[in-house]
Amino acid sequence: MKLFIHMLNTCGMRNVRISSYRNFLIASGHTIVDKIEDADGILIWTCAFRKDTRDHSISEIVKCSKNKKEVFVAGCLPDIDKKYLARHFNGKVIPWRNDNILIRRYFGAGKIVVDDMPLVLAKEQLYEDEVKFRREHPGYAVPYIGRYIQLYIAEGCPWECSYCSERLAFPPFKSYPEDQILEAARREVNHSGKKKIILLADSVGDYGRDTGSSLPKLIRRIRKEIPGAIIAMQDLNPIYFLNFRDDMVEFIKEGFIAHFQIPYQSANDRMLKMMNRPYTKNDLVRVFGTLNEVKFKEIDSHIIVGFLNETEDEFKESVQFAIDYKIKYMLVNSFLESPNMEIAKFRNKVSWREKEKRIKYARQKFQEAGIICNYDHSSFAEERFKIMVGRKTN
Repeated sequence: MKLFIHMLNTCGMRNVRISSYRNFLIASGHTIVDKIEDADGILIWTCAFRKDTRDHSISEIVKCSKNKKEVFVAGCLPDIDKKYLARHFNGKVIPWRNDNILIRRYFGAGKIVVDDMPLVLAKEQLYEDEVKFRREHPGYAVPYIGRYIQLYIAEGCPWECSYCSERLAFPPFKSYPEDQILEAARREVNHSGKKKIILLADSVGDYGRDTGSSLPKLIRRIRKEIPGAIIAMQDLNPIYFLNFRDDMVEFIKEGFIAHFQIPYQSANDRMLKMMNRPYTKNDLVRVFGTLNEVKFKEIDSHIIVGFLNETEDEFKESVQFAIDYKIKYMLVNSFLESPNMEIAKFRNKVSWREKEKRIKYARQKFQEAGIICNYDHSSFAEERFKIMVGRKTN
């Protein structure tokens, strides 16, 4: 069968699983094509971590189903919102948490299984000069991580944040083997000559908890085996900066760290408790205070606006925190829960109009403070949807 893989994932982490699918399909005798019109079937990797991405996935499924081609739906939507998917699609579905059996059934592969496929743990650096790249590639989505070699180190997340619908779909936490990670990094560095590397995982700080290693150990090994490498980190839970504080300060002082993404989501203790986050505001003060003390400025973070019954003062506390600790870049997202989350039953939620008002307030305050701000429906946010539409596997 000639197959088009329609990637609707907003997170780069899913590229590893999709690469396994691609290798599985090729090993099973299928052909991967670059255009939908050339395909006999369409394998759609959905995204459903928020209502808007879920609805986008549904619209793409409906659209593809009209092409008179066989459609297969995979990704996180079948696990996060099975009933909603069934209302719009009654074809072949491959839930991520139990995909080996079904994908073998649909694509006939004998003893070959997805989990036996080689992992693609590194992706090439897309650009060095973002302004130049945008000028030369008008209309092309330009993700922040594109300025680095993207190195995937683990999948899954052991935490149970109450707002996170992705945990309904995540497989069990698994660190990828150090040797495979280093081999992938060396191969990409040798190929490109570039040495800026970003470490990616659903929870990067948990790396090694299941193998006897750790994030600092992995970083030191990269440093030893790839002299001159510069490291950035995505999705580092604040608690892990505290756990590895001495290591991180050492790496910063030695010029080994280029960037941290440390999402704090809220700077209010009541909200943090309701979110089931593993830290307090005082912990955040220690994290970002340390970064200020060592004069490290390349920091970005996230806040969630209008979580459940968040008050205006609690929201403003989160905004002021970013200003006080001189965070360079902030992602501001309104809270959109999955209907299958327990918190979806919560009453007296912040209204959509109030969320919009608060986002406007945050934008204004961050702009006045010189903080780069990405928010719902901004040009930056729209690029995420460009990435989701019409993509193929690498």
